[in-house]
Amino acid sequence: MAISLTRLLAFDGPNRYSPQPAVLIQFSCDTDCSTRLRQLLKDAAQQVGIILAYLEVEARQQNDRVIIELRFTTPTPRLGAAVGQYLFAALRAEEQNDQQWDAEEQLWLLQKRRRAEALPVLALQLLAEASHRGIPAFVQSDGTLQLGYGVHGINLPARPSTMEQQLHPDEVGIRGAATPIPMTPVVEWAQLSPIPLVAFSGHPQASAVAATAFQKLQQGANSQPGPFQPAVQPTLVLDAGFDRVRTVLAERSVESLVIALSDGDLATRGLAFSTCSACAIVGLPERDEPALAESVGLPLLVTEANGLAALDADTPAILALSAYAPCPIVLFSRFEPNIAQQRAGGQKVVFVRADSIIAAVGAAERELATLQATDISGQLAAWALWWGMNDTVTALTR
Repeated sequence: MAISLTRLLAFDGPNRYSPQPAVLIQFSCDTDCSTRLRQLLKDAAQQVGIILAYLEVEARQQNDRVIIELRFTTPTPRLGAAVGQYLFAALRAEEQNDQQWDAEEQLWLLQKRRRAEALPVLALQLLAEASHRGIPAFVQSDGTLQLGYGVHGINLPARPSTMEQQLHPDEVGIRGAATPIPMTPVVEWAQLSPIPLVAFSGHPQASAVAATAFQKLQQGANSQPGPFQPAVQPTLVLDAGFDRVRTVLAERSVESLVIALSDGDLATRGLAFSTCSACAIVGLPERDEPALAESVGLPLLVTEANGLAALDADTPAILALSAYAPCPIVLFSRFEPNIAQQRAGGQKVVFVRADSIIAAVGAAERELATLQATDISGQLAAWALWWGMNDTVTALTR
């Protein structure tokens, strides 16, 4: 049974397989050993002590090989990926009849790692309370706990050694004044919330589109005032990877955010936030494939129901994402015929006609701006968002 580990991904946020942190493990085998892998995974997860949910196992023939994928959600994706490496080592030891490989020792090491990385009960309680209240929360790479975003967020230590208070002097005779006891931090939950966030994804246009939209935010669309004119100063971040996004979301000076996402981290780590006010999905990083579109389209899935999404109708795989939109959408295209059917059906569209950018719904239309020579996709996406927000969204002014 020749086996190789061909792909191992730990998603720290919403991803193309699940809205929760998840793990993807892919093997290439000469026979279908999916049943064996499923059982090994379940046994290892139980012995290590990690939570594993929504397990999916898929086997497909590819030439003379069998490709096996295991996908599951877990609050500890990095540890879940380590279990994936254990599965590979276990099957390879079986294949080679390696009597020296010690499964119990490897599982013990994973148990030790799980105990070292486990969050204290107080931190888990805070995360659960935030989830119950609909407040975004995550654990930073430095181990601190982030509740809410930006100016409407708070950062707390997650480890018990720093989440402590001293006893009152009157209690000296009981345990000693210097004895620390765990405490639940005082959290002003009513002050915590997301911030206005507009996300852009798709390559190579995402950063250019974000920069163009940011200019319109700063200008306040003076010629046509509306909700796209923010009450707070937006922050612009371009080509932002997963860790960079979370660092910015934890900065108390950030009032609203315009951000272009790195397509690489979207595909390998998932989305760094759980909600946004609006998004624009522009182009694909390589080929027009559904799998790529599902990765760069992740911001669409977490856009607020009263938000807005602008989708590139010139890319079929992105256009197909409109069926999954939880919010109103505006389609934009460089070519008017590409969206004629959607326009006739009552969909809001923005397109190029001669040297003008036109917005339309059904038979009604209006000219938004004169088309500039460069960054056409950026102009279309920015105007699509502005026009759609003028009608439907007030999130950027809250």
